[in-house]
Amino acid sequence: MMCKMSVLLTVYNGAEFLEEQLDSIRLQTRAPDEVLISDDGSIDGSQAFISSYLARHDLGRTWFFHQNTVNLGYSENFISTALRASGDVLVFCDQDDVWTTEKVETLARYYDTHPDAHAVISTFVVIDGNGKRADTLFTRLRSRPGGSGPISFTQQLRGNYSVGFALSARKDFYRRLVPLIREKRLDFDVPVGLFAAMENGYHIVRTPLVRRRVHAGNVSGPMYT
Repeated sequence: MMCKMSVLLTVYNGAEFLEEQLDSIRLQTRAPDEVLISDDGSIDGSQAFISSYLARHDLGRTWFFHQNTVNLGYSENFISTALRASGDVLVFCDQDDVWTTEKVETLARYYDTHPDAHAVISTFVVIDGNGKRADTLFTRLRSRPGGSGPISFTQQLRGNYSVGFALSARKDFYRRLVPLIREKRLDFDVPVGLFAAMENGYHIVRTPLVRRRVHAGNVSGPMYT
């Protein structure tokens, strides 16, 4: 039996690219068990669009839309959403990227066959604001062919494979890190790779499962130049 998958999508003024990302989640070959969308006080119409999208596609049984009463900020919005999730695995999702249709299925299968994996990262390709592929030497090197499997602690220190838009983690493992993340005021994804690798539980799937959109409004870097 496949583990239960929770998709966590946080939103802040993301109306421009939201529909394409929501479509890519909705059309997965293996539907997520739940999708938690949390808006952090958007003023660009994102909230109305999400409500309309969920109603239009009759997603109310497994998709849940939460609107924060105060602006929590990028990292805390992800953390608070993770704490509401009921799935075995948390799959983090940015508002402006696009998932390949087999992402959830691929990750679910990987977790089911690798019980030692605390967290799993995938490779990705970069697109621009118009959806055109815009990879650089950096992303080509990161996505180079190789076998999927564990990332050692040394590899993680050297390569910093913790990128939130392509990250997933077992819920129980991630929740162990939440007090540290909050205490040290870290981004939601920063310690995941280090602590998972330290316990021999950080894995990479060398199949690009995310089309990472790089544009002027990105919250997080790095700039792909």
